Order: sequence, then structure tokens, then C-alpha cells
Amino acid sequence: MATWQLSIWTPDGATLLRTFDNAGNAGGIGGFEVERDAAGDPLVLTFDAVPALTPNLDLRNIVQLKVDGTPVFWGYLETTWNANIQHPRRYQALGGRKLVQYALMDQTAYNTPTSLTTIYQSLAGSLLPSAITYDPARVASVSVTAVLRPSEGARLDQVFDALASMMGSPEWRWGVDANGTFYFEHRDAVTNLSGALVHYDHEGADRLVTGVTFVFGRDYTGAPIAWSYAGATDPTYEMHRSYTIDPDSVLSVVQPTNIFAPRGGSLQGEYWDEEWKANNDTGYLTDYSTQTRWHSWGELTSSSCQLGIGKFGLGADVAPTNPIMLRIRAELLAEPLPDGATGITVELWGSGLNPKASWSLGRSVDTILDVRGYEFTSVRVYVTSPCDNICTWDIAVYELMVYEATARSEAVARSFLQDPQNRPTSAVWPGYVAPTLYVDDGGGAQLADGWTHTLQVGRWETAVHVKPVGDASARAVINYVNRRVEDARITRGR
Repeated sequence: MATWQLSIWTPDGATLLRTFDNAGNAGGIGGFEVERDAAGDPLVLTFDAVPALTPNLDLRNIVQLKVDGTPVFWGYLETTWNANIQHPRRYQALGGRKLVQYALMDQTAYNTPTSLTTIYQSLAGSLLPSAITYDPARVASVSVTAVLRPSEGARLDQVFDALASMMGSPEWRWGVDANGTFYFEHRDAVTNLSGALVHYDHEGADRLVTGVTFVFGRDYTGAPIAWSYAGATDPTYEMHRSYTIDPDSVLSVVQPTNIFAPRGGSLQGEYWDEEWKANNDTGYLTDYSTQTRWHSWGELTSSSCQLGIGKFGLGADVAPTNPIMLRIRAELLAEPLPDGATGITVELWGSGLNPKASWSLGRSVDTILDVRGYEFTSVRVYVTSPCDNICTWDIAVYELMVYEATARSEAVARSFLQDPQNRPTSAVWPGYVAPTLYVDDGGGAQLADGWTHTLQVGRWETAVHVKPVGDASARAVINYVNRRVEDARITRGR
């Protein structure tokens, strides 16, 4: 049988008023239920007590619950009852994180980039409510910096939230633990669901969606350009969803890279093909430092214009990992057209002496090109012309973007699926299980959405609720895309 101990302090945490336990000093207390967040910080404690037997359960008093010597809750009483009542009443206490919202900012500001470690230590050390313990060793050392100018009177917890979000991961958290101690730390522990009664989402078991295709548009020939993601397969049901995405939502699904500015470095000073430059050296590039428009002009005497070209590199021979499409807006400005010129040619180049792909387009180009499956490190743009005679030309390139599928794209796609493997939504253990940020049923770690400990008749039960697959940003994209879907089709197999 589990043992418990409920201690009560004054609102400032300075004076211990009373300790109740199940060893003959219970005060009619029982029926504990503790709610904790994904990282284990206490949120809400509810319990039964007889007011006449527990005179120190007053509003705003600090309470801490330990079970078998392990702290599981620290916070302050939110409800109280008349001390003359002789029958059990339900009490509620809120966790220490909630107490931080009553602390307000003073005139402290950081006008130059300052590490988050320094900011957290300074604000927590001076502005936290006195009942909360501040230990600088519980503030992690990080290199991320911030300029902070909050208005006087802003809530301290909101400032802490904004700072933690700058770390870019839910694993970086601030809070007040079950000992009443403030922290800013990295949390990534995982609890295995073995030994638990796991509840799975069986919704739509007869409508399992095992794949999704995003159709981003059509190229200059009218052919669709799409990206597909396939999940698990099911021997009985196979369904597929297809979404045609309007231009406004394309960026939400795939990652664009502006190849005016190469990845991993500053803007290159020269985009001429090196072989052409070495043999001719008659052309030049105008200033394109704004990265919004590029001109190339030259007198081409070679028998092949493929050497006198504008070469847009991705930097250090870095190829797109999973390219989907190339977006180009360009215009041949020469007037009249050079002899034999018919328009603009776009080529993909990588290793080797020949282009990976080539498209002959019109004089004015505003289109997307299908680049799936190509390994390339540069895009070359030049006039489509045999160049038998000297030709003077001027191409303006207004937009040149390559779009890739990324891990975020996969997170969005997975969230559209109804996985026949049925990911867990909650789990229950007999006994006390320490909360962790992640849980895993063997199919991969998922974020916990909250933990609950219940103590009834001397026995613990622990429950965890699990977040849906896909992070918050992915779900936001899904909502946006769903609102703008132009065409949604569902087909069912046998």
C-alpha cells in the first residue's frame, strides 16, 4: 500500500504549518488526483478533506504531496471551505507554474543580444514569487541570445514562454517542479508503454488512408507536378487522398530555396561557366546584389550558346535532397531577337559533361518544371539559338526557386493518413510511473499530452494522454491546406 504525506506552508513558503499522512494523522484526507504536464510539472491537485479536521487548508497556502517519499505535486490552494464543516469536501490546488503568472515584469530590459541563460537567471532570481525556490544550477547553459524589451507589467510566465520558444524545440522547457524549484532545462526522456493498458485510435478502421499526394500545379506542357507520401499498407483496405494545392499554400508543404543565393555560403561573385570564361571572356554580369533580378549580356561567338550562360549554383556542389519542382520567371529582353533565337533554355547540371535535364521554353517564361529524381547542383539559363552568327542577348531572371520535400513535408503528409497500425492515444498503468516528455509503444516516440496520477484506497494508477502524430506546426499547415483544397478525391480499393 502506498504511503502519502501532505505538507502545508504559509503562502510565502517560509513556515511549515502542518503535515498530514496516512499513518494515523490523515485528517479525513484522501481521494488524491494529480494532473501533470508532458514534462511532469504539477498542474492540478484535487483531494477530499474534512474542513473541521484540517484547519490549515486555507486559500493561497502552499501544499506539497509526496507518495512513497517521491514529490508528485507542489503548488498553492485555490479553494477552501468553512472550518466548521464536518463532512468531506473537495479541495483543489494549482501547480507552481500557475503561481508564476502572478509575477510581473519590472523595468528590466536587455537591449543587446544576451544569452537566454543570463536572462532566465536574472529574471528568475529577482522576480519569482518568494515561495518558489530558485537554484541557478537548474538553468541550463545555452548559446542562444535574445534582445528583450518587455513592457513593464507584462506577465513573467509569458516572457519565459517566449524565451523558451526561441530554442525551437518542445524539449526545451521552463517550469516549477514538484519540489517547488524553478528550472529551464532540456527534457527528452522516453517511457516505454510495455506493461500499460494502451488505448488506440480505431476511428475509421474501415476507411484507412495509406497515402497522400499533393498536386502543386502543372508545368508548361500541362503535365501535373506532384509529390506523394505512402504510409503503411493494409491487405484489405487501400485508400488514397489527392490534394491539388493552390500557389498560396505550396510553401506550407515543401521547402523553397532561392538559388540566387547558394546554400551554405554568401552570394557567389561569378556565375559564368568557367570554360566559356576561359576561352572567350567577353561577357559580363550586371549587379544582382538585391537577389531580385539578374541580367546576362554578351557577344557570343562560340558555335554553341550552351557555354555562354548564366549559371546559378546551389553552393559547394550541394544537390537538393528531394527536389520536387523548379519555379522560374524570366524574360528575353533583346529587341529584335538574336538570329535564330526562339526563346529561353533551362538546364539542370551536376557531375558529368552533359545536362541532367533540359527545357526549351518561350521568350517570356513563368512556369514550374518537374525536377523529381534529378541530382543537380546548378541551373543554367541561356538563349535557345544555334548561334551561327554573333548574337547579342539580354535575359532578365526574376525568380528562380527550387522546392524540396523535407522532414516537415513528411510530418504534414503523415498527419493526413489514418494509419492502419493505430497509434496510441492514451495508456494506463497500475502503480506510479514518473512522467516523461515522450512515450513509445514500439512504433516510435510520441509527445505526451499530459499525465494523471490517482490514489484510491492506497493504490496508485497512472495515465498518460498522447499527442497526435505530427507537430503543432504540421497540424496548422493541415488546417490551412484543408481550407484551400481545390480538389479532393478519395478512392477505395477492394
